[in-house]
Amino acid sequence: MFKNSKDLGLFRDECVDFIMSDASKDACSFKDKQDMLRLFGDKKLCELKQVHGDLIVDCKDIHEGKVIEADAIYSNDHNVVSLIKMADCAGILLYAKDLSAYVSLHAGREGVLKGIVSKAIKLLESKGARLDSILAYVSPHIKWCSYEVGSEIYVRAKKFCKEKDSKFYFDLESAIKSQLMVLESKNIYYEEADTFKEEGLFSYRRTKTSKRLGLFVSLKN
Repeated sequence: MFKNSKDLGLFRDECVDFIMSDASKDACSFKDKQDMLRLFGDKKLCELKQVHGDLIVDCKDIHEGKVIEADAIYSNDHNVVSLIKMADCAGILLYAKDLSAYVSLHAGREGVLKGIVSKAIKLLESKGARLDSILAYVSPHIKWCSYEVGSEIYVRAKKFCKEKDSKFYFDLESAIKSQLMVLESKNIYYEEADTFKEEGLFSYRRTKTSKRLGLFVSLKN
């Protein structure tokens, strides 16, 4: 595994547990998902059909055999493990300490431009969370220098784009940070790895892989 909550002082003594997988596990593989799920004990797995949108679903509405198109999961249930899959996009965990609840979300270019990170924070606030109680983890994702885009993206999202050698690049991390800035900076952990350049991580842009990294999250019993 690439990273888990025990590796981070920010989350070490909290009620939430997570594992961020590397390329040794494919989050789209039934066997690998079951292997990861067993690490959390006897719990139900909740996952989505991710569609690069901004919809957040309560884990209580996710049932086995039911396909839900969304990109974020809210949970205050200690008996479930949420799974977010990515291969260049970021997986983000927003954990509200005062609620013992979280939102795990898939943050790609389109979802972030639609404000999915801000919406997840506002949802936690609507449940009663204080902003200073929210901790954030941002998984490895593609960095701007590896993320070339067309001129239409530059025109639409110029604030988060860079131009170099007559080419345009989208800065996903900058776009994410612009929505996380309402939180205390000491409560945010960003992974430094670039999925495009790191051979130990899946990257759709690098290899067109169908495999995915997984951010597995659960509240501790």
